[in-house]
Amino acid sequence: MKTKIKLLALSASMLACGIGVSGQAQANAYATVTNNISNGFVIGLFDGQSVGAGIPGIFTFGTPSSLSSSAATLNGSGSAGSSVTPPPDAPASNGTGSNPFRTNEMVTTTGAGNTYYNLFGQLGTNYSSGDAKVVTEQSITGTPIEARNMAESNVEYSGFGDADGRNISSTSVSLGIQLGSDCASHDCRISFSFLADPYILASLDALAKAGSVARGTLSMTITLTKVGDLVPTFVWAPNGVVGDGIAGGTELADAENLNLTREVLTGGDPDAVHSGPYANDTFGGYSAYTNALSTGAYTLSLSMIEKTDVKRVPEPATLGLLGLGLLGAAFARRRKQA
Repeated sequence: MKTKIKLLALSASMLACGIGVSGQAQANAYATVTNNISNGFVIGLFDGQSVGAGIPGIFTFGTPSSLSSSAATLNGSGSAGSSVTPPPDAPASNGTGSNPFRTNEMVTTTGAGNTYYNLFGQLGTNYSSGDAKVVTEQSITGTPIEARNMAESNVEYSGFGDADGRNISSTSVSLGIQLGSDCASHDCRISFSFLADPYILASLDALAKAGSVARGTLSMTITLTKVGDLVPTFVWAPNGVVGDGIAGGTELADAENLNLTREVLTGGDPDAVHSGPYANDTFGGYSAYTNALSTGAYTLSLSMIEKTDVKRVPEPATLGLLGLGLLGAAFARRRKQA
């Protein structure tokens, strides 16, 4: 009888141990990406002199047509939303079953007056969410461009999720930038300037197995294309290196990379971080101008996109299986001795 009791005690102990190990393996695959743009201006240059919102017959800037959108999924299911009502504010999107659940414009304003999205961080729950908003568009009265977007995904123990926030502003062909005939004999250019505060954090816990991933992608581009042309006249994708990431123009300031992916593919590797600390009012300056432009109509496009994707493959509960095996062996022996 003692032997039977010891075997049963041992098997119960091992089973408990197995369950305990399985519980400890529940950790996180987490990624977040955000970007805040402020004080953005698009200005015409006529023979090197600023003409602000334009000169009738020479520079005519049309009204922007903007789109703000978000999307998020959790284990393949979720929601998406968008807005084109000026200035557009996309509804927050959430993966199905997300906990916590993000509502539209969950933000905090710092003492310096800058507004940042609230981040949930690494929790013991699964969630995925995205949000985006164009706060202001440049106007003829000098109102600057301001926009923000975010994506954040977290998987605890096992599963996958992705999210994105997008702000895209373009000037349509009918409202395009018109350069008058004076540009045939004068130097006509367009300058761009703004401030940005990007942030990426990707993290995998030490027990995440092969196939796990935590990834954040940041994107910010400005293009100017002459109507009828297939190739853009000007492309600017700031990458933190002055003079690089630009075609058809000259870059004057490029504080840090706005076009990159940071990822962690191996459990326990150091977190992948870009910029930060988050919501610390650390805006950097960006500035560039085009080469001399020929007479004609142009389409100007500004795009900022943030994306996350995470997946966590759990550690096999081997001790739990061993415990079940020993429990079965104990019952078999008990039955044999009975």
